[in-house]
Amino acid sequence: MKHNEFWNELAEKSAARKGLRGRLKEICDNILADLTPHQRNFVTDPARRKSLLCPRRAGKTHCVIAYALWNGLKYPHSKIPIITITLKNAKNLYWKPLREFAEKYGIDIEFRVGEQKAILPNGTELILGGASSLSDIEKYRGGAYKLALIDECKSITEGV
Repeated sequence: MKHNEFWNELAEKSAARKGLRGRLKEICDNILADLTPHQRNFVTDPARRKSLLCPRRAGKTHCVIAYALWNGLKYPHSKIPIITITLKNAKNLYWKPLREFAEKYGIDIEFRVGEQKAILPNGTELILGGASSLSDIEKYRGGAYKLALIDECKSITEGV
């Protein structure tokens, strides 16, 4: 490869990355704009530990997906587990809404159903998982997670 070709290719890749970053920022802004004020406050609150306490049908699952996508799109190559009482429950609750978010916001998500992962365009992995006891939660320790979301955490038993 000639010297000029190398620099031209490098410039093209840099422009493509900048374009992707701009597009992902626009998607993040759109996700926030579509949330209710309470959901938006939850997502943007800088606290390290947060919880949602609200009745059924209040939009918790929608908020969790928005939060995972918003963080995942902002922080490339991060890992974000979404954990609920069982893996089957996680799939039932999150696969379809994730696909709907992808379609609505034009996010090119690669769904790896066998691995229980959704890969965002910037390399972030949303990982679905199940945990019914504290010993199950221990299996997630040590991961370098930007964010970890636990749904129905009160249902996780003390048994190990």
